[in-house]
Amino acid sequence: MEQKCLKCGGMLFKKVFLDDKGHMAMDADTKIDLESDGVDSFFRCPHCYAKNVIVDATSPHGLSQIRISHIKE
Repeated sequence: MEQKCLKCGGMLFKKVFLDDKGHMAMDADTKIDLESDGVDSFFRCPHCYAKNVIVDATSPHGLSQIRISHIKE
């Protein structure tokens, strides 16, 4: 499964299943850095360079997760 850029739809990183409950994590072979501009943390799309802003979230099972909430140009 892939996490795609919210602007262009290009692949940001691959996701892999952690368990049989559907929890997923970023693939260990991912070559994308988590960046920060002092306000937001984001993954910069390697295709269109949009900032895919992340937020911390908690799964229904209490596991820490990150989610891409919106983009910044």
